[in-house]
Amino acid sequence: MGARVIWKVLTVLFAVSTLVLAARIYAVPRATDARLIGTWVSDKERTMEGLGPQVTDEQREVLNDVFGKLKITYNAHEYVYEMDGESSSVPYSVIGSDDYSLVIQDHSPPIPEMEMLNMSSFTKIYFEGPDVYYVDTELSSYTEYFKRLSGDR
Repeated sequence: MGARVIWKVLTVLFAVSTLVLAARIYAVPRATDARLIGTWVSDKERTMEGLGPQVTDEQREVLNDVFGKLKITYNAHEYVYEMDGESSSVPYSVIGSDDYSLVIQDHSPPIPEMEMLNMSSFTKIYFEGPDVYYVDTELSSYTEYFKRLSGDR
């Protein structure tokens, strides 16, 4: 075989192996965590109990009307959140976890009106057993608790 033929064969083999590798990388499903799968609802009572003394009575009134309304259903690759009759689905992946927590990355497109808030696409979720988790809200110093809807495991 001539050098040109060998060079062409090597080039084709390299191209094919690159395509096979790329297909394997992108075909791998996003990581998930079974602890998260199911439907969760904001735990108004637990969240309100955790509000510190820095929260005024007026703020407590407003927050009392907000907490307890959010429902989130997670499947392996997206979550759907519902509040006040509105819902939206958001693709996500679990990017890290340990025995007590996990970090998810939100893959939704940016919302121009929210850019000024400089919000992270990462959320750390802390588990307090199989049916309770909490998150520290990014826009304030509140910790919001969520409880799994019964029988949804």
